[in-house]
Amino acid sequence: TTRRAHMHVVDLAGSEELRRAGTNAAHLRELSYINKSISSLRVVMKLLAEGTHKHIPYRDSKLTRILKDVLGGNCVTTMLATISPASTNYEETISTLRLAECARKIMTKAVVNESAVNEGDANVQKDGQELNEGLQKAGTTEKERIVDVAVVSEVPV
Repeated sequence: TTRRAHMHVVDLAGSEELRRAGTNAAHLRELSYINKSISSLRVVMKLLAEGTHKHIPYRDSKLTRILKDVLGGNCVTTMLATISPASTNYEETISTLRLAECARKIMTKAVVNESAVNEGDANVQKDGQELNEGLQKAGTTEKERIVDVAVVSEVPV
């Protein structure tokens, strides 16, 4: 059997308020995109935490589209919320804590993703290995090889 896993590391830093950013137009545009993605993430997380909605708007931003499996799929998810003790960051700290609280309420049921390699797949993998060995025996180098055979078989669980 083969086990597989995915790991997503997302840094939401840089989502400071636009009025305090004090930077050029390009940076302000980037900050507005970050804030839009975080807003979409909040909506998705809120709906998932409530658990009563049939439609979850994962397509509203690239961030929620990428994190679809993590938020509502077959995953064990950990969120690390980094906050500031400074009074100037009070609003951002409260916002971060609210997002973390919402994430804590999301319930998923993760199961181990295993796929059994059946006899047909094993034969294909063996043929691929034989082909690679034949290429090596023929004296071709890595750069000269046109084909490098690798077969990955996944059976949905």
